[in-house]
Parts: sequence; C-alpha cells; structure tokens
Amino acid sequence: MIVNIKGREITLKFSFRAYMFFEDITGHSFTGSTMAETVTFLYCIILASTDEYDVKFDDFMDAIDDDPNIIINMSEWLTTNDKMSTMLLPKESKKNSVKKK
Repeated sequence: MIVNIKGREITLKFSFRAYMFFEDITGHSFTGSTMAETVTFLYCIILASTDEYDVKFDDFMDAIDDDPNIIINMSEWLTTNDKMSTMLLPKESKKNSVKKK
C-alpha cells in the first residue's frame, strides 16, 4: 500500500521495526486497545517504511485529518498483513505439545 504524506509517497512495509519503534515511543507493547495506540502504531509503520525516518507525527496527523480514508485504508491493510503473518506461524504439533495430567 502507498500512502501520501505531504506530497511524499511512502510504500508501507509490515515489519518488526514498526513494533520496535512503537515500543520505543510508548514504553509498552502494541495491543490496539485505543485509538491513540492504533494511530501511533500506524505512524510507526510510516517511520519504519522510510529510509530517512523523517516523517513528522504532525504531518501524519494532518494527512489523516484531511483525508480520514488514509487511516481506514491503513487499518484494513494492517489487518490483512496481520492475518498473513499469523498464517505463516507454525502450528503447534502434537509431538511437541505437553500433555497435562
């Protein structure tokens, strides 16, 4: 997905770097429990998707205030990528599971 922030096109990347930025900024892991947390995480995705890490939070907020479809599309994109990453995780095998007595 491509997002336009202040005339700059940024191709979004779903990465661990975004999670690390989020934890660095907020001091805790992402849960998606509040709008502020979700918007902050989406901003971290923007940062992680650029080489310069120079997109200002205010510019991101201005962009989504001017066009709320940005946040809607990014949220849908995030949900799709999250589902894909979950599908890639190995399922627990019966051999490795511990039986409880």
